[in-house]
Amino acid sequence: MMKKFSVLCGLLLFCSCFLSGCGSTAYYRACAAENARRFLLANAPELTPEQVHYVKFNDPVLLTSPVLGTERKAGEIALEKSTSYLHQVCVTWNIPGASNLYMVFGVSDARMFSWEPLRLIRKDLRQKLLPEDAAVAASRQYAVNNLHEVLSVKALNHIRFEFPFIARTSFKLNFNTTGKMTEEEIAEEKYAVEKKFQYALYWKNPDGKVTLFCGMANADLSGWKINFSGIIRESELKQNLIGVVRTPEQCDKSIEILKKDQAVVAERHKAAAFVAKANAVTGKANAVAGKAGIFMSKADAIVEKAGITEEKDKAGEQSNIDDKIKAADERLIAADGRITSADERIKTAEEKIVSADERIKSTGEKVNAEEKKIKLAEEKMMCAGKIIKFAGEKIMYAETIIRLAAEKSENVAEKIASVRAKIKTVEEKIASVREEIEAVDEKIKALDEKPDFGKTAKESDNKELRKDK
Repeated sequence: MMKKFSVLCGLLLFCSCFLSGCGSTAYYRACAAENARRFLLANAPELTPEQVHYVKFNDPVLLTSPVLGTERKAGEIALEKSTSYLHQVCVTWNIPGASNLYMVFGVSDARMFSWEPLRLIRKDLRQKLLPEDAAVAASRQYAVNNLHEVLSVKALNHIRFEFPFIARTSFKLNFNTTGKMTEEEIAEEKYAVEKKFQYALYWKNPDGKVTLFCGMANADLSGWKINFSGIIRESELKQNLIGVVRTPEQCDKSIEILKKDQAVVAERHKAAAFVAKANAVTGKANAVAGKAGIFMSKADAIVEKAGITEEKDKAGEQSNIDDKIKAADERLIAADGRITSADERIKTAEEKIVSADERIKSTGEKVNAEEKKIKLAEEKMMCAGKIIKFAGEKIMYAETIIRLAAEKSENVAEKIASVRAKIKTVEEKIASVREEIEAVDEKIKALDEKPDFGKTAKESDNKELRKDK
C-alpha cells in the first residue's frame, strides 16, 4: 500500500513539474502583466480612481531591450524572434490624464516565465532629449554593437551605466571614411564639417586607458555624429585635449561651451543678424517702391478720369462715358486698397528691421572672422536706403500728377508730361541701385558657397585650436 502511495505521489510531482513548464508564452506574459499591475497600484498612490480603473482593466504595452548587447535595438516587444537572451522588460501603461508614462521594470527570459517586478519608473513624456543625452546614448549603443569583442564585461558595463567626460578635442579626423574616396569627395566631406566643433566622449578604464568616441557637432553638442572611436592612452588624449566641458559628476547639466567657441558662435550670429537686417531693409525698399508704382497707377486713373469728365462735358449726357468714369473710379478704389496693403508690408519690414537690430545688439561688437560679410550687409542696406529715397520721390511726383489732374489750365498736359519725365529718371536710378544690390547678394552668397575643390581646401578650426595650444 505504501509503495503504491509513493508511486502516486511521484507521478503527481512529475506531472506538476512537467505541466508547470509547458505554459504558453501568452499565459506567462498575462501573469507578468498582472504582477506588474499589482506592483504599480501598490506604489502609485497619486493615481485617481479613474486612472486606477484604467490600469485594472486595460492591457499594458511591453517594452524590451536585451540585457547583453546585440544588433537589435530596443523598442516595442518582439521577443518571439529571440528566446535565448535575457531581456529587461518594462510593462508599461500610458494612463490618460497622467503626465508620466508608468513603467514596471523587471528582467526575464523572452517568454517572461520568471519575470518579477523590480522597480516602478515614471517617465516624463514632456522631457526633451538634450544634445548631451543623445550623444551619450549614441556612444553607448556604438560600444555595445561594435566594441563588445575588445572591451571586457566590466569596461563595457562601465560605459553602459556610468556617465562619460565630454571634452573639446583636436584629433586628426579621417575624412576618407571608405578608403576609396577621391580628393574632391574628401574635400567635400571636409567642408561639410568645417564649421562644426569637435567633441569627444570618453570613459576612463580600470587599466588606465581611455575608451573614446570622437565626432563633430554644433557648439552646444547638437547634431553630434561619431567620426571614430577607440581605446587610447591617456597621454594621447591629453595631447589633443582643448578643454573638458562636462564631467561625469555634472551629468544633469548641459555642457559648458568654451569661451573661444562662444566667440566663434557670436561672430556667426552677428553676421547672420546683419544679413537679416539687410534683407529686411531691402524688403522695405521693395515695398516702398511697390507703393510708388501703385501711386502712379492711381495718378494715371485720375488723369484718365479727368479726361473722360472733360469729354463728357463736351459731348453731353452719354451712358458709355459714365461707364468709363465708373470703371476709372473702381480702379482708384483698387489702387487705394493696394496702397493700404503696401503700407502693411512696409510696417512688417520695419518690424523685421527692429528684430534684426535687437539680434545685432545682443551679439556685441563686430568681430573679425565675419567682418567681410557684415560690411557687405551694410553696403546692401545703403543701397536699399537709396531705393527708399528714390521711391519717396516717385510717390511725390505721382501726387503732383494727381494734383495737376484736378486743374483746368490749358498747359496741364505739358506739366504732367514734364513730371512723367522726372519719374522716368527716378525709375532708372532705382533700376541701377537694384543691380548694385544683386551684385552684393552674389558676394554674400559666394562667402557661404563651397570652396573651389580644385584648389587647396581651407584648414579646419581644429587645426587653428591646436596652434593656439
